[in-house]
Amino acid sequence: MLKISNIDKETSLDENGFLKTKLRENFNFSELVENIKNIQTNSDDQTLGYSTDIYDRLDESNKANLNKLANKFLRYEIVTRYLKIPRLLKILVLKSKFNIESLKNPSRAMLWHRDLDDVFSQLKLVIPLNLNDTENGAFSVASKKIAPRDVILVDKKLQDELESSNNDYRTEDKLRVSDLTFKKYYRDYIYEHKGDTTDLLFVDTNKCYHKGGQVLKEDHERYVLFIHFGQLTNFWHPLIQLKKKNIFSYIYFVFVKFVRLFMRLYFSLLNKKINSKKKFLY
Repeated sequence: MLKISNIDKETSLDENGFLKTKLRENFNFSELVENIKNIQTNSDDQTLGYSTDIYDRLDESNKANLNKLANKFLRYEIVTRYLKIPRLLKILVLKSKFNIESLKNPSRAMLWHRDLDDVFSQLKLVIPLNLNDTENGAFSVASKKIAPRDVILVDKKLQDELESSNNDYRTEDKLRVSDLTFKKYYRDYIYEHKGDTTDLLFVDTNKCYHKGGQVLKEDHERYVLFIHFGQLTNFWHPLIQLKKKNIFSYIYFVFVKFVRLFMRLYFSLLNKKINSKKKFLY
C-alpha cells in the first residue's frame, strides 16, 4: 500500500477540488528520469500549447512500472472516496522545453481552463519527475470556489484578440483565460505545484480551473507524470471507445452517446447546465 500523508485529506478535495500531499513510499523514479532524458523532443511542440507526451516512447520496463504505480493509486482511499468506482483512464509522461514563441503567445493547456471530459468528477494526479518550480513550468490550479460548473470565465481581452486573428486553431482559446487576467481576479485562490517526486497533487480538473506551466529559461526542462482517473461515465467516453476500432466499439459509441445525452439532460433539468453562464473578465 502506498503511504500518503493526510494533509487536508478530509477537506481539500471536497472544498477546493484539489489536494496537495506527500508520497511517503520509497518509490525510485531514477530509471524513469534517465529514460526521459535520453528521449529527444522538439521544443516546437510547445507552440501548439501542449507539452510533449513521451509515454509511448518509454522503455517497456518503465511503462510496466508506471502501470503498477497507477493501479496502486487507483485503490487508494483518496481516489476511491472521491470517485466511488474509479477507473484508470490514461498515463501521460510530459517533457517540456523552452520555446520563446509559446512563451509570448500561450495557448490551449497553457491558458487557464477547465476540462470537459465528463459532466461528473475526475481526478488527475500530478507528480513532478524533476524539480518543478516557476522557472521550469510548475502546474497551477485554482480552487473550485471561484466558479461553479454552470459558470464559465471569459477573458474579454483575449477573446477580442482572437476574434481578429482568423486563427482556427486558437478558436478553443476564446473560452480560456490568460495568466495575467486570471491572477488579476483570483491570485489568492491559486496553488502552484512546486516540488519533486515526493510532492503529489490530486486535482478534479473538471471542476477546477488550471493551467500547464511554461519553461522560462533556455537551459531548463520540465518532466512530469500525469495519472488520469475517472468514473464509469468518464470511462464510457465515446471517443475513447471509438479508438478501439471494432464492430463492438461502434455499437458502444452509439449507446454511450445516448447515455451521455441523458446525463446532460439530467443536469439541465437541475438547472446546472455546464458553462451555461458566462462571466466576463476585463
